[in-house]
Amino acid sequence: MIRWLEREGYDVTYATNLDVHAQPALLYSHKAFVSVGHDEYWSWQMRENVEQARDRGVNLAFFSGNTCYWQIRLEPSHFTQEPGRTMIAYKENAPWRDPLQIDTDTGNDHLITTKWRNPPVNRPEAGLIGAMFVEMDTPVNGDFIIEDTEDWILTRTGLRQGSHLHGLLGYEVDGKTESSPRGTRVVARSSVPQAAGTVTMYRATSGAIVFSTGSMQWSWGLDDYNAPKLHSSRINIAAQQMTRNVLARFNKSTNDLDGLSAQGHWSASDMGVRP
Repeated sequence: MIRWLEREGYDVTYATNLDVHAQPALLYSHKAFVSVGHDEYWSWQMRENVEQARDRGVNLAFFSGNTCYWQIRLEPSHFTQEPGRTMIAYKENAPWRDPLQIDTDTGNDHLITTKWRNPPVNRPEAGLIGAMFVEMDTPVNGDFIIEDTEDWILTRTGLRQGSHLHGLLGYEVDGKTESSPRGTRVVARSSVPQAAGTVTMYRATSGAIVFSTGSMQWSWGLDDYNAPKLHSSRINIAAQQMTRNVLARFNKSTNDLDGLSAQGHWSASDMGVRP
């Protein structure tokens, strides 16, 4: 995804999860927030900041799957006391091990590090993303089939209803649910019957567009860097054009802001660029 964005010439700012957690103003100063990779662990403040950005008109795109699945907490380093250096995630053990679950008198039980969709958090991730992780025991590998033929998203793709985007579904996928915002549309649907993965899109009341591929493998259609060593070639010209169309619509839907903000499991220093 990074190679494709840079090659296409987008004005991209790279942000770590810590930036998203601690610097909401970073999000407000961009046209769009883009989450890519396996962006599975989110703090309460990360989600609050991204949702507030959406509600202020910042567009969101999730070129990934299994996003915002577990809630985490960020605490200071046990050694230096530097803020935000320890990630707390009790996950499946939260009901028995998380101190906030055990001591419910703190009034902070909404910060328990369980799944976002589970009590007492009760904030299904589909409410933000438009779709959420389809829990399965085995990885998925398949196609997306175009369902919604909205003109602008399919412009210059050659796609029509029933067209396949080969090999871009997997290996963990998100699907539309009853928790998806009202008006969420399914652009494409999984070819694998037992995996209800969907490409979704909705417009927030602020006017912001929220787009989700619901798949980790979408970026394989954009750039072939890891083929054939890690996977077969999945380059897909139509998926590339769909991605351009989404980012172009983001550019048109806001006025006085510049750039994109991309979040993933990397740091700015690792890529030799500054946030």
